[in-house]
Amino acid sequence: MEHMIQLHIEKLPEGVYLATSDEVQGLVAQGRTIQETIEIARDIAEKLIKVQAGSGEPRIPPARRPMGDVLGKFAKFSPDFMASGRLSEEN
Repeated sequence: MEHMIQLHIEKLPEGVYLATSDEVQGLVAQGRTIQETIEIARDIAEKLIKVQAGSGEPRIPPARRPMGDVLGKFAKFSPDFMASGRLSEEN
């Protein structure tokens, strides 16, 4: 069963990305790229949701329709999509 959750992703000063979610308690994921961070967050969210379901805690409702290749559709970023931001940080 798939669930759709909202992630908050921010770039840390160290150059890595951090993902958290208000919808899944305990979800914190870190990666070198946005795509890697999303993939890690997805794995962590799946595990946390399973644990919550087994403990009787409130669950996130399932997605209304199949998610398919959401990551492939929405997480396509060119390698230089933040180039202007990086330049301003380096100066």
